[in-house]
Amino acid sequence: MTEPVLCVDFGTSTTQATLVTAAGAQPLHDPASGSTSWPTAVFADDDALLVGRAAEKRKRVRPGAYRHEFKRELGQSAALVVGGAPFDATHLLTVLLRALRAEAERLLGGPVGAVLMTMPASYGPDDPRRAALLTACGNAGLGIAELLPEPVAAALAPAAGSGFKPGELVLVYDLGGGTFDTALVRLGAARHEIVGFEAVEDCGGRDLDAAVYAAVLDKLGRPDPLRAGNVERDAALRARLDLMDLAVELKHQLSDGPTAGEFTRDDQLVEMTRDELGKLAVPLVERTLECCRALLVRCEVAPDEIAGVLAVGGSTRSPVIAAAVAAGLGLPVRQAEDPQHAAVRGACEWARQTPHRTIAGAPPGPGVNPLAWTLPGGRATVVERRPEGTDFAAGEALARVRAADGSLHQLVAGSPGRILHWQALLGQRVLSGDWLVTTRSAVATAPRLVAGSKPRRFTIGANRLRAIAFSPDGRYFAVIGTGGCMLFAVTGPGRLNVRAAGIAKWLAFGADGTTLLTGSGADVKAFRVLVPTPDGLALAGAVTEVTAPDVTPPPAPDVVSALAPGARLLAVVMRRRIVVWSLDAGTTVLNLATEGSVDAIAFSRDGSRLAVGSSESGSVDVYSITSAVQEE
Repeated sequence: MTEPVLCVDFGTSTTQATLVTAAGAQPLHDPASGSTSWPTAVFADDDALLVGRAAEKRKRVRPGAYRHEFKRELGQSAALVVGGAPFDATHLLTVLLRALRAEAERLLGGPVGAVLMTMPASYGPDDPRRAALLTACGNAGLGIAELLPEPVAAALAPAAGSGFKPGELVLVYDLGGGTFDTALVRLGAARHEIVGFEAVEDCGGRDLDAAVYAAVLDKLGRPDPLRAGNVERDAALRARLDLMDLAVELKHQLSDGPTAGEFTRDDQLVEMTRDELGKLAVPLVERTLECCRALLVRCEVAPDEIAGVLAVGGSTRSPVIAAAVAAGLGLPVRQAEDPQHAAVRGACEWARQTPHRTIAGAPPGPGVNPLAWTLPGGRATVVERRPEGTDFAAGEALARVRAADGSLHQLVAGSPGRILHWQALLGQRVLSGDWLVTTRSAVATAPRLVAGSKPRRFTIGANRLRAIAFSPDGRYFAVIGTGGCMLFAVTGPGRLNVRAAGIAKWLAFGADGTTLLTGSGADVKAFRVLVPTPDGLALAGAVTEVTAPDVTPPPAPDVVSALAPGARLLAVVMRRRIVVWSLDAGTTVLNLATEGSVDAIAFSRDGSRLAVGSSESGSVDVYSITSAVQEE
């Protein structure tokens, strides 16, 4: 790790946090209780807001100054009144995060500036609740926060028993204090993928608490204290809080045994059985199961494709919940080692991978030029520019700028080319040496076979070829023929046989390189493909048939040919010879005889490789070709 990270799981009822350093992970204990679960609660004490257990301890003194479970109000504009003063939920979260930060810095003996917050998968990029999380982190002095979807965090946490394996599809069942979230997660070796998610915003453990609370009132033969006449409001609030705490205690006792009992403050015994709790939980659990079933239907996933249910969230510790979920979905249910802390423990695993989440800078491609100018006075404002995609000659103006003194100046090109992309916006102030525009040189040289290069041969056996396709990154390619579909790693070991859709006549890779499509006509079968590994190639999960009306299979050509991306190279098989032309330079790049008939050819996405497949020789040859465009 490069720096300490504060991992926080902000929950409706409780919040958990852990400080992750190079030395390990240290859970943060609430100073007022020593527990690693901080109540998500605040108490207005004069000019200060107390948080966690310190707030809980004072709730009976002045109930109106106490507020808990404010996560549901996150991102809303309405104010929450605490102790007679208005606050928004973002501010209350900020106060809680400041307390967590202070405890983390006490343990560390220094500042903590990095934070990783878990969040429900339903918090999309434009969701005000996500914005509220980021705002609260910044206001708490925790800098630019990283966010991690809770289902991914839960899947990264250790599971009880044998756990799950990479490539499996898992249904995460997250029943928290105030909300229910479920997600289909495809497990990877290091990174998990959310296939789909659903949520019920008003369904959580506190709804079961409310049902138990109502049952307690029935057993005592009392009305709700807030509805009883001739009772002062603060006294009624205290009585209600006491009875709610009793109800929660009964629920917790029933997680450990079949019966539970607890005395009220006036020494009346209230008893409850696990069977009674199970009946009270039926409406709540059924809502969660309907949510899970809707997710499976929307994602077109059958139950037998799922390895199991991963139960997380403090409310799933109850055997009543786990049994009802297993019966309702017909799937094995496995709990996280610590359901209540699963999200924060998974966040710790993610934080440890921070040094590996780096993106190396890519140099400009061949013939791509970033242009900059020396400006009068060192700065100017862009007032006019030529459109992207425009060709220009040497000495032509690409833009005009206004200097600080008001004078206008033309920015001219030193050589011919084409405008690819403007970095500078109209009206933007720019400085001398700034990269203002990216262009491509108009000068091109003919590509050629790499000097001394020999093709690498891949054996396909008795398989009459129909098509070849490279993955977008060029690391592997697939062939389709009468013998089915095969996937090869271009470098390193790896070959994988996969089933095709009927008598497949074409294939293509998805844009992200992880999906391989094969088909005949409009019938398409999709394969989720893992990248090559030292042990070979593997599929992530079962083959899934999909309907892809937007996938148009290429027509069968009269001759075997291929056009490189950007229409810069054309390869054609003519009389057992492969001829490759440079369409830029108008010259022949490659002209060589083949050992047998050629049935399929394909260029890689960048045009640097050409795959040539022959059923007669039972092989595919992959040639390396230099770029068609070079810098001046």
